[in-house]
Amino acid sequence: IGGATSAKSAIRLNAFYENADSYRDYVGLERYGINPTISLAIADNTDIDLAYERLSDDRTVDRGVPSKSGSPYDVDRSAFFGDPRASLTTADVNAGALSLEHRISASLTLRNKTRFADYRKYYQNVFANSAASAAGVVALGAYSSGADRQNLFNQTDFIWDKSIGGIEHVLLVGMEFGRQQSHNTRS
Repeated sequence: IGGATSAKSAIRLNAFYENADSYRDYVGLERYGINPTISLAIADNTDIDLAYERLSDDRTVDRGVPSKSGSPYDVDRSAFFGDPRASLTTADVNAGALSLEHRISASLTLRNKTRFADYRKYYQNVFANSAASAAGVVALGAYSSGADRQNLFNQTDFIWDKSIGGIEHVLLVGMEFGRQQSHNTRS
């Protein structure tokens, strides 16, 4: 949803929600996202956009059916191989962005975008780690991993847009700086 709030401002809200189950036992997900944005014309030739993003995703990890004698193991298609209580993944994202666009002249624009994001992800899985034996026995394997990451990026561009001799030309010159810190675990 969204629209103009005045001659010089507008707001927009994008959002979603999903809650789903599967034909496989114990498998499901729940996730949502929200992204409010405000746009401001702070001068006749200068616009600012400010946005926030929140994403949450929780689900059961399902690695499927193991093989037996070179073919998929012939079991009830809803069977879960592993431990569904210990096969979970989560992702949480919080991000903000600020964009500035300044039209220096009819053919020259300065654009600057800055984005900060904080990511928290965890993934754990207990899964079928072998083909099924003749007796139907399947070995299990397991691992878990996590990642905490923060990003900060800034991109600045000069855009020259000019028609010369009936041919439209666009020249972009810019630079980007970024910093990312990560802490990863795996066991």
